[in-house]
This record gives sequence, C-alpha cells and structure tokens, in this order.
Amino acid sequence: MRRIVPVLALGAGLSLALSGCFVNPLESITENLVEEGVEELIEGQTGVDIDVNGSGISLPDSWPSELPVPSEGTLQYSASIGETFSAQYEVSGRGTFDDLVSKLEAAGFENTGEIEYGGLTSTALETERWQVSIVYIDGEDSTPAALQYSIVDKDAP
Repeated sequence: MRRIVPVLALGAGLSLALSGCFVNPLESITENLVEEGVEELIEGQTGVDIDVNGSGISLPDSWPSELPVPSEGTLQYSASIGETFSAQYEVSGRGTFDDLVSKLEAAGFENTGEIEYGGLTSTALETERWQVSIVYIDGEDSTPAALQYSIVDKDAP
C-alpha cells in the first residue's frame, strides 16, 4: 500500500499534465503553470522526483548510473520514488527495446520472463541487486512507439 498511493498520484498527475496540445500562447503559459504545480504537488505529497513538462526532461539525479539507458529516443517523463525509477521514451521502433535488453544481459542481468501480445512486448530482468522491467508498445497511425523502463533496487529498505 505504501508504494501504491505515490504511483496513483503520479499517474493522476501525468494524466492531467499530458492531456492536451496547446497552441495558443496564453494556454501555453497556463499549461506551464499547471505542469509546475502538478510536479510540486506530487513531489511535496509523495517524495516522488518527477518531470512532466515535455521539454528539457532528464533522468532523476538519483538514477542508477551503472545501468544502461536506451540508445535512442526522446524522454517523455521520468520519476523516482525512493529506490524505484521509471522513464518513458518515444522511440522509432523495436530495435531500441532489443538493444537495451541486450545491454542489460551483457551486464549480467538474467532474463526472468517475456510476454508478447499484439504490439506489446515486455521483458523482466534481474541481478542480485536490481529488478528491471522494459515494455515496448508499437506505434499505430499517428501514435509513436513507446518504451517504458522501470528499475527497482532490491537492496532498498
């Protein structure tokens, strides 16, 4: 339950912040204020380090530097909750997913499970310290392909 509430708050905040496209400059200013407010609200209430503004996004400072990141793609959001990390990228295709899985396996991660269903592919990998989940979703029509990368430090309290 302790981790569910921050995740739900994170999901609600992301849904609010990423729910529209704004062209009008006045709306753009409003959007930036809302995004900053959502970020501050989530961070203040949950301790989640989050960036949802869609530009200038970077991985949290606490992101484990010893783990590889996707070789290509545009970071759409990133978050950390304690020693749990998550990032979503817009990618050009499945190759980015395959490359990241290969890099993790080369770094000693054991592939503990795979699921493929339609345009969705998910792989779980782990070492003694880390659990990693990578999900790839094919793009359709005007929707770009996406890669979700989640990391849990098993040594964390």
